[in-house]
Amino acid sequence: MVCYCDDCQAFAHFLGRAESVMDAHGGTDIVQMAPSHVSFSEGLEHLTCMRMSEKGMHRWFASCCKTPIGNTGGFGMPFVGLIHACIGATEAGGADGLFGPIKARVQTRYARGDVEPLGSTPGAIFRMASFLLIAKLQGTQK
Repeated sequence: MVCYCDDCQAFAHFLGRAESVMDAHGGTDIVQMAPSHVSFSEGLEHLTCMRMSEKGMHRWFASCCKTPIGNTGGFGMPFVGLIHACIGATEAGGADGLFGPIKARVQTRYARGDVEPLGSTPGAIFRMASFLLIAKLQGTQK
């Protein structure tokens, strides 16, 4: 998915990485997956977490180079939204090249310029609810 929300944009600016993280309209490519599918082979000591607001997403990044890693929700939200900049998607022709076509564009009201939403809000909510339920049942939220 591509997220255009003001928090994602603020996070990219906070890291000083707006040009490499956001597209021309302020969107960030994010690949959602279960936490159990994410591992670190090195550099764990540089993993840092912050929030843009008290109730906002947990935003993870490498403190050594300010590379955004991903987003996680609160407890009970078994997903990680990996940001394309940390998975080599910029070198592989974008997240599309690694994970297939974009299935949703969300929070387009915060986009710079005209960006058409992709997918319906009920459809996106249904996909996310299905993903969360499956992750809980399979135990992949850990």
